[in-house]
Amino acid sequence: MLTENTLVILAALTTYAFAKCPMPSNPAVGLNGSPDGGKTVNNDKVCQPQGAGSWTFVMQSSAVDVPSGGAGGIEGGYSGGTVFAILDNTCAIKNVYDQPGCGTPYTITESFLPYPLIVKEIFDDDYFEFKYGDTKYSIGKNHCKCHNVSKGLEGVTSCMCAFPVDGKSNGKRDTTNAFVSVPFEA
Repeated sequence: MLTENTLVILAALTTYAFAKCPMPSNPAVGLNGSPDGGKTVNNDKVCQPQGAGSWTFVMQSSAVDVPSGGAGGIEGGYSGGTVFAILDNTCAIKNVYDQPGCGTPYTITESFLPYPLIVKEIFDDDYFEFKYGDTKYSIGKNHCKCHNVSKGLEGVTSCMCAFPVDGKSNGKRDTTNAFVSVPFEA
């Protein structure tokens, strides 16, 4: 039988195991859909304002295809990357993060979050899964969704998922590996 102390120790060891790949903060990167220098997002395909206590976690994957200039011209090529962001209930950007090169799971630990946010899986540019507090979230569940927000030669996919900042699914679900429904309010 597991005692309360044993459960606390197991939770601490689990958190330590996930903390091996911290996600680097990079607020200078910005976020597609943020016209005011990276302070807020006003594109409902990137973030939708939430009620108090619900924030949004965003993954944006971008790719730029630079056409070749032909003989003696500029070399063509492909460049891209993935960034993540946490936005508050008004879609104000709390922080932006680069995707680390150490492999999942990635961990975000911030003073404004009571729990670490752990990105558990990423598939291509249109799926991610993360755990925060007592709940696991993923695209296609929990009202989490992706949108094409491409412009010109830059292809951008933006995926967003609302989550309760207090980390609690309000006891509505099994909290071990539960998926919780936090609808986007429009």
